[in-house]
Amino acid sequence: MRITTEVFNNFVDTILLHRFWKPFCFCLMETDIKINELLALKWKDINFNKNEINVQAYVYPSGTMIIPYKSSKDFQFSSLLETILIEYKKFRERLSRQKRYVDKDELIFGNDKGIVRSLSGVSHVFRKFLRRKGLDCYNITLKSLRGVLREQNKIFVEAQQEYIKNKEYSLM
Repeated sequence: MRITTEVFNNFVDTILLHRFWKPFCFCLMETDIKINELLALKWKDINFNKNEINVQAYVYPSGTMIIPYKSSKDFQFSSLLETILIEYKKFRERLSRQKRYVDKDELIFGNDKGIVRSLSGVSHVFRKFLRRKGLDCYNITLKSLRGVLREQNKIFVEAQQEYIKNKEYSLM
């Protein structure tokens, strides 16, 4: 199901206020990273100098272990996502100073104890979050968010090109 602009804007306004869902969803929306890859992402996998995420592993479907890839995958990200990730990293560091030592091998989206989250658990909590915010009627899933910003930008550019092309024809 295609997400309309109005629904998407309501969704973005809602997640912008949430510390976990904001970086998680923006990572999904801006890149082609799979959800189980995002759950296995560590701070050392992000190169802020190159605006690049290096995916080296994924979470096994049961959510109990992280499986490394034989070769890594690289994904580019925008300055907006960079800002969101830096903000989230600072939040996690503040949280961690209160509880435990943090290092570069820490999972970005691990739970408060640094343990990997399961795909089913994250999906369940996401559905509960949408229900509490009144967005559950739109059938938004984590999977449907993957690459949506890149998709919408592409469609917008194509629509603009079509519009300009039609204008040129009408001028003749």
